[in-house]
Amino acid sequence: GSDWRDCCQVPSANGVPETFIANRFSYAINLKGPSFIMNTACSASLVATHSAKIHLLFPTDPLDGCLVAGISLNLSPGTWAGNCAGNMLSFIGRSFTFNGSADGYGRGEGSASMVIRRGDYSINNDPITYALLAGTHTNSDGRSASLTAPNGPAQQRLLRAVLTETQLQPVEIDVYEAHGTG
Repeated sequence: GSDWRDCCQVPSANGVPETFIANRFSYAINLKGPSFIMNTACSASLVATHSAKIHLLFPTDPLDGCLVAGISLNLSPGTWAGNCAGNMLSFIGRSFTFNGSADGYGRGEGSASMVIRRGDYSINNDPITYALLAGTHTNSDGRSASLTAPNGPAQQRLLRAVLTETQLQPVEIDVYEAHGTG
């Protein structure tokens, strides 16, 4: 989220807006090419991965690869207070995704990054490939029980679109990402 501004004072106009985070990162490690932030709450890293995939699908795009990174830190008590007031957090502090006993979700922190390359580039130039990205899709659920509640039919359409793109059967998928706030 954007709560880092609540606790971190940067005495510079180009250090405060969220839009500068990606640019500072590119500047610090001398990355070239598109550089932007995806702020879509829980799905930001997945949306960034999808965006990277789209860039790499265009043969005229000069990129050989994309760096995708995501981080979630709980820096501000205001975020906790807002989630509590909205009855979003679990009273026992644990998520029970896909379980009838769910009473909210347990917040956590984490970060991850990966380099995504075109398939032909990886095969010819990269001696170590850890995984193959078979497909990605994104959606917005539209109207559902509440602003943050998943919409089952919309999620089903999304999963069908990914299965169509990848030509995989559900039993062939090793890892998937799902909305699981509980």
